[in-house]
Amino acid sequence: MTYYEDQEPDDSEYSSQPIQKSKVSSRKVVREFWIEKIMESPRIFVLHNLLSKEECENLRDLGIARGMKRNAQSPVLGDDPRKHEVATLDFNENDFVRRLEDKLANLTRTSSSHGEAFQIIRYAQSDFYPEHVDYIDPAKSDLLGKGKSEIATVIIYLKSADSGGETFFNSVNTKITVASGDAILYTDSPICVLATELA
Repeated sequence: MTYYEDQEPDDSEYSSQPIQKSKVSSRKVVREFWIEKIMESPRIFVLHNLLSKEECENLRDLGIARGMKRNAQSPVLGDDPRKHEVATLDFNENDFVRRLEDKLANLTRTSSSHGEAFQIIRYAQSDFYPEHVDYIDPAKSDLLGKGKSEIATVIIYLKSADSGGETFFNSVNTKITVASGDAILYTDSPICVLATELA
């Protein structure tokens, strides 16, 4: 998918391969989006150029305006061992957030109403997010009853790390580091089918 300077992005279709820049059009190419499959099981993808530099800055500013706070407790982990600052946005926080929610829902063939509110997370030097799983044990029925079970996770990098910053999938011994504006999407649920997998 090619985004042009004078064109509203159309997120109805996605390509699993990079799209070459047009040599005919005089319009300026802003960025090109494509999906790269990293692994089949679990299904891990990199969404290249999902957001522009300005869009990344927009989300960072929203998090700062909301107030970045240290996590203290998690309903799943108890005393939260995660070391970072986080701000949670509202659903449909503004038009940009709503469009991003719709974009990810369209990409994963799900409904934006089934997603979680975006969390803007900031890591300082030596901060980390420890090993965990993104699902709720069925025994925790009180959480499942509130729609807390996850079928897919998307991590959007809003800033490139000078060093480190990788996402490590321990069960398959795989580290992934992406650039600002890229995202990592992973799922092991048959419910979540990416648009690129339908081609």
